[in-house]
Amino acid sequence: VTASTFAHLPPFTSVLEIQNSTPGVLQIDTVKLPLLTDLSLIDCHLSDLEAVSGLHTLLRLNRSSNLLSVLSTGEFGAMGGLGVLDVSCNNITHVEETVFTSLPALRRLNLSGNKLSEVVAGLNASLLHLDLYYNCISVLNDSTFSVLENLLELNLCGNGLFNVSSECFNGLANLQFLDLSQNQISTLESGTFSELTGLLKLNLSGNLLESLTEQCFRGLARLQLLDASHNRITSVSPGTFQPVAGLTDLFLADNPVLGLTVLVGTG
Repeated sequence: VTASTFAHLPPFTSVLEIQNSTPGVLQIDTVKLPLLTDLSLIDCHLSDLEAVSGLHTLLRLNRSSNLLSVLSTGEFGAMGGLGVLDVSCNNITHVEETVFTSLPALRRLNLSGNKLSEVVAGLNASLLHLDLYYNCISVLNDSTFSVLENLLELNLCGNGLFNVSSECFNGLANLQFLDLSQNQISTLESGTFSELTGLLKLNLSGNLLESLTEQCFRGLARLQLLDASHNRITSVSPGTFQPVAGLTDLFLADNPVLGLTVLVGTG
């Protein structure tokens, strides 16, 4: 697929989608498409981003379900206005630390369904939504997300995480939604979520939790929804839900919970 392939498109084209194709070599003429803002190249067997690096008008780029394995510095060229990037469902194992420095307007980043073993370094403070679900991240280092002070949504579902601590979430006071479901988390330390003072929804379903202790939800005064279903919870300490007085939705299905009347009475 060469630049001539798109020659018939009107110059004011702003949205272009190619899906389920095997273009081999892709070239998009930036001169003939000077107003292109939305580009989707889904399941096109592409292994790099070279063909789109010169598209400085792009606001949204979807390169999901391709063959990307590494994101390298300079990969996004002059796309300084890019606000949404989807590179989910590739084979990405490594992202260089300075990859996103050329994307100061990036608000939404989807890296789900790849093979990352750690949280990407060098993420932009501009991010509002970060999807990392279904990777291979088993450990969160202290202050991993400390620069993401504007982040609203963080999805870490299905990564094999076995432990989280309050230090992991330093700097995320504005976070509203956190998904830690389908991991291997067996315990929650006292004050695990104490840094997340703005959190509204917390999903802990499908883990290996055996108990909920009195201080594990300390600091979550604004929490409205808590899903701890599909765990192994057999005990809930008195006062566990006192810090979450605003809780309106509580899900504990598929747990061998004892003392349910006490549980409800302390919510």
